[in-house]
Amino acid sequence: MNKLIWCLFFVGLIAASTALAQEVMPRGRYSLKKTKQTKTLVANIDVDVVMTNHFAKYEVQRKTEDKSGQKEMVLYDKESQKKVELRIVLYPSTADAENGLLDLLNGASVIFKDGTPSGGDIGDNTWYFTTKETGATGIMFVRRNVVVSLFAQEGLVAEGLARKLDADILMGNNGIELKDRQ
Repeated sequence: MNKLIWCLFFVGLIAASTALAQEVMPRGRYSLKKTKQTKTLVANIDVDVVMTNHFAKYEVQRKTEDKSGQKEMVLYDKESQKKVELRIVLYPSTADAENGLLDLLNGASVIFKDGTPSGGDIGDNTWYFTTKETGATGIMFVRRNVVVSLFAQEGLVAEGLARKLDADILMGNNGIELKDRQ
């Protein structure tokens, strides 16, 4: 019995030290777990290719891009009569993206929860909100040096699109160009 107690004690101690080793960055109401710096960052996002591959059934109601790296789209699905809003912001570094995400979260007019509606993983850090009345869902996540903010009037649509965009950012597919830092 004593061996079992000591074994559980050491396992708990190791788990606690691992959790404490990851740096947490608080800001305002939210905090995130800092990600390990990666040598590969996103160099460019071709919104037209992203739209062709993930939003083909949607009609573009508004599309804007600015010099700071922010791209926004409002899309409408005529069949379901549902709207999707997408914002993608490309930052110079992972740390800048993490700061940018915390700024977006703290400036939002709704309270976001840590994680995803289904409990799965998207991005390095993810937050969401869901309205009880309609099921509309907003998801914000950071991956590499990119922040994605997605709102859809259907929760499954929001999470599915967020997963696809996250996979593209990881792999450099469908209009996402990766480049190793110098």
